[in-house]
Amino acid sequence: MQIADHAVQLIVSALYVMSDNQLSSALPLTLGLLLGDIWARLSIKLLSLTILPYDLELFLILAIQGGLAVILSAPISKWLSCPAWLCGWAIGLTVLAPLKAALANEYCFQIGIAMVIGIWYIGALLNLLQVKLDQLLSKHN
Repeated sequence: MQIADHAVQLIVSALYVMSDNQLSSALPLTLGLLLGDIWARLSIKLLSLTILPYDLELFLILAIQGGLAVILSAPISKWLSCPAWLCGWAIGLTVLAPLKAALANEYCFQIGIAMVIGIWYIGALLNLLQVKLDQLLSKHN
């Protein structure tokens, strides 16, 4: 694992905490983050085609994909977190943008794994362990 993977884990675990450490939010967060990761890979691929001036193309791609993410996630917001989708997209763009195209697919997969670890291990599991430890300690006091 690269340092970027660990940073991704910490960022997404913070997203879990910001969702009030609720296990019920773990799946919608995970799905949103993974879609964001795929969205980032698509953005990078579209930007590599460069038909229009780069700044205009970047603006259009980000505006269209951002709008689509909001529209597509709205009807299924119970199962898919739009903020997580956008966050996953931003994380993916940050990590993938400086890479050579040949590495992008591999890193996209690694980012996805790091996102799952961040939500389920660092976020959900460690929160559960903390709650159990707090309960145990409060019984002994």
